[in-house]
Amino acid sequence: MAYPHGDGGALRHKEELYNLAIDPEEQFNLVDISKHTQKLAEMRDELQLVLKNSNGLPDKMPIDQGIKSELPEASIR
Repeated sequence: MAYPHGDGGALRHKEELYNLAIDPEEQFNLVDISKHTQKLAEMRDELQLVLKNSNGLPDKMPIDQGIKSELPEASIR
């Protein structure tokens, strides 16, 4: 999982990578374990390809403004 900020820049939130076969409840984030570096790079490349091929670039998400007490505007819910 990757959480874009909405400005097209570098990710500001830590990515998440789980092995759902042995960790279906997503308790152990593997993103910082070096033996998963290659798989993470492959998944990042694949995500960019999917975004490019589906008109997902440039990033059209609204800027992440952090956790708030009110709901986001109705158009993005």
